[in-house]
Amino acid sequence: GFVGRLDRVKGPLTLAKAVKPLDVDVVIVGTGEVYDELRRALPRAHYVDFVPQADLPEVYAAFDVLAFPTEREALGLVPIEALACGVPVVAPRAFANGEFVRAGESGVLVAPGSAEALRAGIQKALMRPRTDWTAGCRRVALEYEQDAVAHALVRRLQAL
Repeated sequence: GFVGRLDRVKGPLTLAKAVKPLDVDVVIVGTGEVYDELRRALPRAHYVDFVPQADLPEVYAAFDVLAFPTEREALGLVPIEALACGVPVVAPRAFANGEFVRAGESGVLVAPGSAEALRAGIQKALMRPRTDWTAGCRRVALEYEQDAVAHALVRRLQAL
């Protein structure tokens, strides 16, 4: 699945190219500038324009994997939310993605901007049952829980 603004920099068209040859159900949550182009490129996907924040855990829980093909995002909240729901993330090896997408624990890192690499990463993540990912995903997400981040920041500031 994919959750986010449907803008070029978020990579939804790369996702469309990646999953088109796969026999998988795809859920796209969001709207944006490439919405119509994406619907033409991937007509068989299930599209949901908007989901209230409080309902997103149900959406994530329905995914076997979250695709996060962004081309420019320092630290995405969407993948952290998916991890907290026990869902592995496939994301490009760029920006802060390597901090929370850990091979074999919380997802798969792939080459940025490559539909082929994204496809391979999705296939790799889907080879394992979702339940095999759950504990590692949640463990990583806990590192981004508000109190954990605040304590880590205080420790770093005290060390200065």
